[in-house]
Amino acid sequence: MFSATLPAGVEKIAMSMLQDPIRLVVGLKDTPLPLIAQSLTYVADDASKLPSLLTYFAQPYNPPVLVFTSSQPRASSLAEELTMNGIRNVDCLHAGMTRKEREDSVSRMRKGETWILISTEVMARGMDFKGVREVVNFDFPTSVQSYIHRIGRTGRAGREGKAVTFFTDEDGPFLKTIANVILQSGSKAPDWMLKLPKPSKMKRRQMGKVKRPETVNNARKVGRREALKKRDMISGSKRRAAKAQSVPVPPATGTSSP
Repeated sequence: MFSATLPAGVEKIAMSMLQDPIRLVVGLKDTPLPLIAQSLTYVADDASKLPSLLTYFAQPYNPPVLVFTSSQPRASSLAEELTMNGIRNVDCLHAGMTRKEREDSVSRMRKGETWILISTEVMARGMDFKGVREVVNFDFPTSVQSYIHRIGRTGRAGREGKAVTFFTDEDGPFLKTIANVILQSGSKAPDWMLKLPKPSKMKRRQMGKVKRPETVNNARKVGRREALKKRDMISGSKRRAAKAQSVPVPPATGTSSP
């Protein structure tokens, strides 16, 4: 049995099912590899994430990059926003896509045609892409295990990797949990984060469950609604004008002078 993380309850069950079990731990338990340079980036609120990510990709980066979101609609929305903002070779992968769409997305990633892959938790475990150099947690992870599995997509087979996690004011109560993991793996975490109060067990259950909008750009959503309304008004006006021109005009009646 092999796992990057093994919660105590699962370990207890596994041990009870095995005869003379031997436990072998590589590195520290529930800790990412030291080859991954980790950092936490403050983005204030959800609306600030997209501009922050666009700024991130405006600087030199090392593709391929995995970007994790909290839901399928947000993954699709973010992929669309990046493409509309001129970011090249962006793709999307989540369970809401058809099997053919997922297979095509995986194929493009493995061929090197995709530079940035937007995904959900489905990509955090079980699927391996060689050479992933950077991971961005656009939405805060749902647990320590989720964080470790997400950033574990990079820094594999002796290669160095990079992991950036955005956090908002709403994610603040859970910062210390991730900061401790970062510190244990050899990366630096700000002192003020390490001094934060430890979240209670009940509070930890709420980690990553902050309610977020389905789109990553609400302003564009409103703008699209207005644009569609304007488009329909113009189309209706053109139809009425075309209909008026197509109605035959009756010939003029009356007597003419000799």
